[in-house]
Amino acid sequence: MKNTMRPGALAGIGRSLASLKLTVVLLLLLASLVLGGTAWQAEHGLYAAQRDVFAAWVFLLFGFIPLPGLLTAGLLLFVNLLAAAAFRLRYRWRHAGLILIHYGLLLLIAGGFVISLKTGEYFLTLREGESAGVLSHADGQAGIRLPFALKLVDFEKVMHPGTDIPKSFTSRVEVIAGDGRSRSAVIAMNRPLRTGGYTFYQSSYAEEKDGVESSTFSVVRNSGRWLPYAASALLFLGLAWHFLAQIACGWKRSPAAKGRKP
Repeated sequence: MKNTMRPGALAGIGRSLASLKLTVVLLLLLASLVLGGTAWQAEHGLYAAQRDVFAAWVFLLFGFIPLPGLLTAGLLLFVNLLAAAAFRLRYRWRHAGLILIHYGLLLLIAGGFVISLKTGEYFLTLREGESAGVLSHADGQAGIRLPFALKLVDFEKVMHPGTDIPKSFTSRVEVIAGDGRSRSAVIAMNRPLRTGGYTFYQSSYAEEKDGVESSTFSVVRNSGRWLPYAASALLFLGLAWHFLAQIACGWKRSPAAKGRKP
């Protein structure tokens, strides 16, 4: 005979996954990861923080203690919110604001996963004065051509006082469109360049024997960029609806409103 799980048992598991206490714990974990990733970013740069914390399943604290990364925490929160949508939410008009907030959070997390899974990672190395419009793929596959060219005008680095350790490095570039028009931009450790559906992060640099410096950019092709905007719109609408509903409910219960009743 086949062992089948009873509907009551499935409902019990679903309600456990929908636990509000679990939601609070996961939100605290996410907040801790965001704070830790921000501190990591200040020391190692935005690209390193995104690679090691924000876009990681596992984060190694002190380099050897495994902790859940932001992707793991986000997946657990998504399961928790999905279970809450099935077992905890009350689908009534007076709860419409909370429902919109709930589904806005689900879309925000789902959008993050879509962007993470569909994002393509590339590299571009330029010497000072050099321009290029073709990216090299991170896994060695054939590169792709950009709809514009990037020129490295100047590279600057700042060292920690009294050491040979770089404190920061900055690339001054020009973005050259297909029609020849150009604009200046700066790419630094915590200041990426976003243009044409691509994000350029300052990754590394090199000094060649002839004294010419080169800069290497990690380039991310952004997919599903509209999802966070749609999720933010749902969250804003839900918060506004819930806020106005609470005001209306409070006004109806106030002595002044009761005094107007015939």
